[in-house]
Amino acid sequence: MRCYSYRALERQFGRRGGTAKHDVDLVAKRLKIAEKDSRSTMARQRADRENGVVRGTRNVFADLGYPDAEERQAKLRLAYALNQVLDQRKLTQVEAAKALSVTQPKISALRHYKLAGFSMERLMTLLTALDQDVEIVIKRKPASRRSARIRVEAA
Repeated sequence: MRCYSYRALERQFGRRGGTAKHDVDLVAKRLKIAEKDSRSTMARQRADRENGVVRGTRNVFADLGYPDAEERQAKLRLAYALNQVLDQRKLTQVEAAKALSVTQPKISALRHYKLAGFSMERLMTLLTALDQDVEIVIKRKPASRRSARIRVEAA
C-alpha cells in the first residue's frame, strides 16, 4: 500500500461521505498505511514515477493548503484520542457529557469532529477528565528540518 494525499484520493475515488468523520477516517487510514509502509525510498520513488502517484505529507490539512494545518492536525489527534476512549467505555453522548461536565451538543460536535468550538487546551482537559495523561514535550527542531512543528501522538 502507498501513502496517498487526500487530493489524490479524491481524484481517484471521488468525494465520498462529505462529513468530518469521513475525513477523519481517511486520515486515520492514511496514517496507518504510512506507518506500515516499509519499502525502501528508492523503490517507492520508482513506483511513484511509474504510477503517477502524488505523495502527500503526513498532515492532510497541509496537503489541502490550510494555513493552520499543524494546529488542525493536533486538534484532530486529540479529538480522535478522546473518541477512542469514549468508544472503549461505550458511553452514550449523554453519559459522556455528564462525565466531562459539558453539554450533549458539545459531545455530538466532538464525536463528529466538528472542532471549531474546541481549543487544544480544552481537548487536553477533557482527556485528563477521562483519566488520560497528556504530555507536552518541547525540544529543539533538527537542523535538517526547515521549520518547527506541533505534533500530537496518542499512545
